[in-house]
Amino acid sequence: MRQLANLVGNEVMKSMARWPSTGEGRAVKALTEAITRRLDGQQPTGDLDRAFHSLLQSASDFQKILDNPYFKASLALTTVKKANSREIETMGAVVELAIDETRSYIKTYLDALPPPPTPAENAAIEVAELVPDQKMGPLRFALVDGVVRVEHQPASPASRDLQNVNAARQELIAQGRAGAEYLRSANFDLRLTEEVLAIVTRLDGAHDVIALGVAAITFQQVVDSFKDELPNIWSAKLQGFSLGLSMFVAQFPEWMRFAENAADAEYSTDDVNRLYVAGHKLTEQLKSEGQLVDPEVPRSLAFLLESVRDPRRAVKRTVFAAIRSIENLISVVVKAFGSIVSGITEGAKKGVSSATTVIVGSSLLYAAANAAVHIDPAAGRVLRTSWLGKAGKLILDNMKAD
Repeated sequence: MRQLANLVGNEVMKSMARWPSTGEGRAVKALTEAITRRLDGQQPTGDLDRAFHSLLQSASDFQKILDNPYFKASLALTTVKKANSREIETMGAVVELAIDETRSYIKTYLDALPPPPTPAENAAIEVAELVPDQKMGPLRFALVDGVVRVEHQPASPASRDLQNVNAARQELIAQGRAGAEYLRSANFDLRLTEEVLAIVTRLDGAHDVIALGVAAITFQQVVDSFKDELPNIWSAKLQGFSLGLSMFVAQFPEWMRFAENAADAEYSTDDVNRLYVAGHKLTEQLKSEGQLVDPEVPRSLAFLLESVRDPRRAVKRTVFAAIRSIENLISVVVKAFGSIVSGITEGAKKGVSSATTVIVGSSLLYAAANAAVHIDPAAGRVLRTSWLGKAGKLILDNMKAD
């Protein structure tokens, strides 16, 4: 179009002596100069809207040239060579063809573009951008075959400590089993026996050392609460078992990093209360979503929440552990089902089974979003993160709109 503008401009200048005094010839020249300036240099191909706007403006200017009385009378029938061809055509026909081809190309291109995202689709995109990957914590999760499951983390001591760590684990397992056997034979309170056996099971699994460290904190509190009811020797043995657990987890770098992060946590009693209530509600919802959630998920989360049931007994590490684990769970749920925010997914169109998954997934996503909003103030202070409230509110607002 720039070349065509130069061609028309040159032809109108050749006829300058015949320009009418009313200014039509000068107007044609001015329009060709405007087109040339607009299209001069490198065009903004990275900004198609701007590039198309320039071309359409130039097409409009060429249309004004076609409608100009002087051009019609004196130049439209002037013969010129068509671009990249030996064919001869009138200047009016060449200009008209350039206008039609430009407008037709742009219309065809724009018509072929996908429709712009809906507000709900934009919300889903924004949610996806907000949600981070999971962080180091006692519980991590994964979507496996369409089901949210606990992702067990191997306990990884330094290679030089491996032999000592394995020996310490076996010694603690033996101590725990002996303690549980005594408590059972003495017909002691079943709760303490179950706590000891739960610790032994965790040790035997040789994974999730951060979860073991948090369990050790809770176990110490349980042992303290029973110390006046136990014979002195067994009270001392269980205290030693508890101390051994603390020394054992201290040999793992991941526990030490977790403990350092938790040391900076700041929270109020109200934060702990809100955390427990929101976490408990989420856990109950998870239990009802059997189709998409493995039973180990709510069971593991409930264990951590029990450590913060009483704000007076909650310590920085247990509060940090509970919030971090809920954050990780929400991250996995939103990444798995967040696209539901934009409407029924393509998967739902493949049959009843997929549609059912969308319905159940919507319920799970809604529960996760509610939990995110309610723990956000505490998470901001404890984890120093702000994505939970933003993502949760976006999800809730758009799901309510549906």
